[in-house]
Amino acid sequence: MKDILEHHSRQDLVIVSPDVGGVLRARDVARRLDADLVIVDKRRERAGVSEVVNIIGDVTAGDAAC
Repeated sequence: MKDILEHHSRQDLVIVSPDVGGVLRARDVARRLDADLVIVDKRRERAGVSEVVNIIGDVTAGDAAC
């Protein structure tokens, strides 16, 4: 997190959880960085195969919101 604060603009920062299992960690990071949160909703038909079903949140510049 220190690297993000020192080397990146937080103006359009969005933290993305790659799946529902990572939401708690992603939410904590987003809160600490005062950033928006996006969640990728995936379905797994079988091991090693997943499909993105929904993107929960908005990743457009300057307008991110959940």
